[in-house]
Amino acid sequence: TPLMSILKTVLEEEPKSVVYLLYGNRGEEDIIFKTTLDRLTQRYEGQFKVTYTLSQPRREKQKGIGGWFAKGTTQWDGAIGRIDAPMIKKFLQESPAQGKQVEYFICGPGDMITSVERTLKNNGVAEEYIHAEYFTTNASDIQSIKGTANAQVTVHLNGSTIEIEVPSSQTILTALLKAGYDPPYSCTSGACSTCIAKTLQGQVKMDVHYAIDDDEVASGFILTCQSHPMTEKVEITYEV
Repeated sequence: TPLMSILKTVLEEEPKSVVYLLYGNRGEEDIIFKTTLDRLTQRYEGQFKVTYTLSQPRREKQKGIGGWFAKGTTQWDGAIGRIDAPMIKKFLQESPAQGKQVEYFICGPGDMITSVERTLKNNGVAEEYIHAEYFTTNASDIQSIKGTANAQVTVHLNGSTIEIEVPSSQTILTALLKAGYDPPYSCTSGACSTCIAKTLQGQVKMDVHYAIDDDEVASGFILTCQSHPMTEKVEITYEV
């Protein structure tokens, strides 16, 4: 969904820009926006190209002897497989940059994004040109941090100052919700920045922080859905 908005805006407002889209799905029936994408390909011929790849294309059973035991044949004539390093390398070769300014946008599950980012960097793409939006977290990245036992946390939220106790097994967001407060949040997996706050006092540690970069973390910004107090007293504000 976010990439659809980006590519439609680029195609409409930047007629000299070229957009290449590598789109992976399980089966052909799972391809969201396929009709729209095919229509855009025709409308912006020469400016927009879509490469579909399916991990599990539908197979038709063969008739005749052995048909019940055969794997069957697929009617899909596009790429087959998940979006991995070899596929990314091939995609880059078949979709050469048309100018000096090239931006790479990735959206998908955590493991896939990690793989794509690594492959892009190995192919000489600087990190500043890579933009990612996670719709699930990378399970291998979650550290399951334990915070300080029963830390006292002061929270500035919606013009009020709140004092809560955060158990070592909970995040600040979870403690606020359990206490009946209404802090902003959405994904609860560190993939968006809805629950962002800033640390004013004390220290916290996050399991993951996909939605904010290291510079923001160094400046005190935190994702409260992933934040565990590491000192006995912590003060944060959502009014950032």
